This record gives sequence, C-alpha cells and structure tokens, in this order.
Amino acid sequence: MSVKQKFMDHLIRYRDPAAQAAFAPHLRPGETLETWAYGQKMPSQVVMFLLGWLVQKLLTKEYLMGLTDQRVILLRVKGKKANVLEVTEYDLGTVHPASIEIVRGFGEVTIGEGDRPFEAKFNPVEAPDNLEHAQEIIAALRSPVPA
Repeated sequence: MSVKQKFMDHLIRYRDPAAQAAFAPHLRPGETLETWAYGQKMPSQVVMFLLGWLVQKLLTKEYLMGLTDQRVILLRVKGKKANVLEVTEYDLGTVHPASIEIVRGFGEVTIGEGDRPFEAKFNPVEAPDNLEHAQEIIAALRSPVPA
C-alpha cells in the first residue's frame, strides 16, 4: 500500500461494518440495506474562524444516509462506533424534493422543502464511492417506486 493510499485510508470516518451495525436496528423485517453514504453538516466558515477548531468539532453533525429496498434512512450519528442520536426516514413510494449538487468536489445534499430541509455535505474522501452512493440515494428519492 502506498503512502498516499495509507493516508487516504486514515481519513475514512466509518467503514462498512460500523455503518451496517448502525443501520441494523432500524431495518424492518426482510428489509435490506443496499448502499449508504457518510455526510456532515458543519458550522459556517465564519463560526469556524472565530471560534476555532474545537468548537467546529463540537458543532459538526455527522450523518449516515442509507438506501434500502423500501426507504431512505437518515441517521444522525456520533463517535467512532456511529452511536445513533436521531433517525429520519423517507418512504420510496413517494417522490421527495431532493437534490445533490457537486460544489468544489463535495456533494451538497438537500432533502425536503420549507423552513427546515435536511442539508449536509458528502465528501468523496470519507469512504470509497461515498459521493456516488449519495447520488444514487438522492436519485431513488426523486423517483417513485413502481407498484
């Protein structure tokens, strides 16, 4: 393994076994997790500059977004073992307002409308194929599942 590969491997926040374990208690009987992606919602650049790195770490929210054969599950997680703090789900039988825009190499995801849509950034460095998985999940939210 090259030095660059070792460095990139070190940057990965969650690996597949940790993500699978985080989603497992939230799956319905017979439901399977098809793919997942890791994202973050960070404080603004101004806040990070004024208050520093430690405050940024405390204010950053981490998410695992998973696609199953029935729905999209959004887990707000914390810690290396992906302890689940909050669960939101979106049924695939309904078309949801969702988008992903690639900005400076990050996938900026928005789900929902109104006052409080979900927004987070999905970094391609965080896990192998992370950005592609986020795009696949958003595409599933925008398309109704055939009956």
